[in-house]
Amino acid sequence: MKETIAIDFDGVLAYYHKGWFDKNEYGRPIAGAKSAIKKLLKKYNLVIFTCRKKESILNWLKFYDFPILKVADKKPGAIQYIDDRGYKFTNWKEYFDNNQNTI
Repeated sequence: MKETIAIDFDGVLAYYHKGWFDKNEYGRPIAGAKSAIKKLLKKYNLVIFTCRKKESILNWLKFYDFPILKVADKKPGAIQYIDDRGYKFTNWKEYFDNNQNTI
């Protein structure tokens, strides 16, 4: 059985140039996204996790000729999360040391 990798939509598959609003206006694919998805599918199950409407994401995938993937509105269980706004947590001291300007 293949393990799962969860992939965020905005900023990972599609450009996020207009900010977040769900009016079916999504950015074009990020360079290399389609080939990366095809490569990862050879070894992993892929799930897109997003707050956007599932049907709109599926239409976007079809429009840009991406493989059709499962879309989840909650963070699914996975061995890895690919997210443009993610933070690699190691420990709380390092977190606060590295984020002094934002806290």
